[in-house]
Amino acid sequence: MKDFKRFGIYSFILSIIGIVFGMKFQYMAYWGSIYTVHVIWFWIGAFLSYGFSLTALFFVFFKAKSIKLSIVVIVMRIFVILITVANILWTTFVIIAGLSGM
Repeated sequence: MKDFKRFGIYSFILSIIGIVFGMKFQYMAYWGSIYTVHVIWFWIGAFLSYGFSLTALFFVFFKAKSIKLSIVVIVMRIFVILITVANILWTTFVIIAGLSGM
């Protein structure tokens, strides 16, 4: 049970870091499509946002066998899944908007 809480905390921290990178690189999308394709930091921010989010999802489902989980672990897993999926969708939207010049 201790491993589940540890991986839950890791996944929560990674999802928060992914959201921070998502917010930081979102500001670069307002520069328009001319700069978005050529600015390396935009793509580094997008990659880090995706990377931390996918790593958080990996930790949520890591070691998730047929072991009985507590309510706290289940609620934390649901919360992490929701904010991580929202971050992935938002990052995808920002990339599309940045490339279209919005």
